[in-house]
Amino acid sequence: MYRYKSWPLVLFSILSLFIMTTTFRIQTEVTIDGNGSKGLFYYEVSDEDGNLLYCTVGDIGSCRDKDIVIPAYYKGLPVTQIMHNAFQNSSIRSVTIPSTVTVIGDSSFAGCEELTAVYLSDGLETITNNAFAECHQLQEIALPKSLRSIGYQAFYRCTELNTLDIEYGVESIGDYAFAYCASLRSISLPDSIASLGCGVFEGCESLKNARLPNILGTLPERCFYECAKLEKVTMPDLVNTISTDAFYRCESLTELTLTADLFCIDKDAFSMCNALSYIEYGGTMKMWEELCMQYGDYPVRNCTVHCSDGDYWMYP
Repeated sequence: MYRYKSWPLVLFSILSLFIMTTTFRIQTEVTIDGNGSKGLFYYEVSDEDGNLLYCTVGDIGSCRDKDIVIPAYYKGLPVTQIMHNAFQNSSIRSVTIPSTVTVIGDSSFAGCEELTAVYLSDGLETITNNAFAECHQLQEIALPKSLRSIGYQAFYRCTELNTLDIEYGVESIGDYAFAYCASLRSISLPDSIASLGCGVFEGCESLKNARLPNILGTLPERCFYECAKLEKVTMPDLVNTISTDAFYRCESLTELTLTADLFCIDKDAFSMCNALSYIEYGGTMKMWEELCMQYGDYPVRNCTVHCSDGDYWMYP
């Protein structure tokens, strides 16, 4: 009787152990399609009917790799996004991101102070707020042609960033996106960019040359604030407004070309630009005088403005 009563229990125990072992094997072996880093944590996303659509990288999980490779697929689903804070403050050295990823989320790599290399693929569309903020060892990054927007403080205080390639296709750059990138020496923005945020290059103390996009209508506030080594700026033909503190304390700026389309120079736009001595202006002397007197003050001092009908001297 004892053996008869215990047999179902033994059979149940064996079956349970088999199921547990099989499930574990499926979960550990069928995790990544391709050569991605193991141990990353993912979120699977489904529609309202429960059909799995794609997945996102949630955080570093149990992964101990220093050189992170994000897989293009996880459990057969495309990896389309790196979630906010996913790798924030981690000690990773590099990250390779596949073409399936379209969004790098808020603060996803912020504070990764050992991060030296980021490899992006064509397919990425959005780098959001603070994505790579305070990655102090990051020296260069090539942004793909598919990229459309760069968010608020996306590369804020990347102090070693000295090379930056932005391809045609980017349409907007958020406030302070490259502020205090102290090693950045030159920047050329493509003509696809119609919107620049406040303080985009504020505190870029090594910046010497800047080319702004031709379709830009407004130079934003604090755009080149305290860019002390800035010597040359290629201004857009369509720019009509130079905002407050746009060139504040650009101590090495000696000359500038402005078109007749300009109708507003906000107060303190050229404050502390003591070396600025020559402006080539496309309008007439009368147009320049009217432009200057909007705030009852002269925007520059000790400067000759060459207008279409003569020179205008800006008194000290």
